[in-house]
Amino acid sequence: MNNKVKLENKDLYIKPYISPREENYYLITKNEIKSMQSNKLINDIFLMFFSMLFGTFITISLTILCYPDMIPEIKQILVVCKWISLGFSVLFIILSIIYFFITGSIIKGITSKQVSFNSEDDSEYIQPLRDLE
Repeated sequence: MNNKVKLENKDLYIKPYISPREENYYLITKNEIKSMQSNKLINDIFLMFFSMLFGTFITISLTILCYPDMIPEIKQILVVCKWISLGFSVLFIILSIIYFFITGSIIKGITSKQVSFNSEDDSEYIQPLRDLE
């Protein structure tokens, strides 16, 4: 009994390919790091305030809808609070978006920096290993 399998079409085989790993290094200053960290912190604070105020808007809206026979003075106060919380939540989400784009522009500025070495200028600093022996 012959247990060997004969494979005829070798184009269907899996072909190994190892792609080279690419690493990018960017030069960054301490000021850029501090700027990104502070913008991220401010953005998180704005998002927290947006979340709380929008939650307040939804809660007040549901309270007004659930109690239609509410005292008119209390309902008027709740309506004013509802619209104030919506207005401030829109303000904080706009500020958050602005700081998000500011941080993105800082990162884009960092990644667009080009670092090149001129072999004529740096020849005394960059030497092949075989010349150092």
